Parts: sequence; structure tokens; C-alpha cells
Amino acid sequence: MRAAIDTTALDAAKGEVVGKIDLGGKPEFAASDEKGTMFVNIEDSSELVAFDPQKLVVKSRWRWRVCEEPTGLALDKKNRRLFAGCGGNKRWRS
Repeated sequence: MRAAIDTTALDAAKGEVVGKIDLGGKPEFAASDEKGTMFVNIEDSSELVAFDPQKLVVKSRWRWRVCEEPTGLALDKKNRRLFAGCGGNKRWRS
């Protein structure tokens, strides 16, 4: 079975699919800034993708340098900071 590499947009009022966006990898968690940008971490490529949920286009893509298998995402809207949990890290050791 192939892992999902996209996300689907729905019209919640009609319950209809309005489009899809290719994220280029396995999406894990998403967060919205409520200003027109969604952020989603891509688990299998250790990336963060920002996309426009109205236009269904990728705006930016960043590679996590010290985060393997990002598996959680939260946005501090007041300070515009994203926090990601890193599930597969073998780099961080106490």
C-alpha cells in the first residue's frame, strides 16, 4: 500500500471534494495560522510545507536539519512560532 503524499480539500457545507494538493511526501500533522496559510510536517522526508488552502498551492518548503520523522505540530499564533515533535531522532542523546 502506497503512503499518501497529498491532502484533500473539502467543501464542508456540501460535503464535496474541491481539490487536492501534492505535498511531496507523507503528511503527518497540520496547523493553520488562520491568515491563509496551512503548515504540515512531512514525515518521510523530514520537511515542513506551507500551503495556501484556498488556492491549493505550495507556498514554501523547508527541510528539517535536525528532526527525523516529524510527528506533531503546533502553532503559537501570537508569536508566529511553529513547534514540531521529532519521532525518529537518533541525533539527540542525553
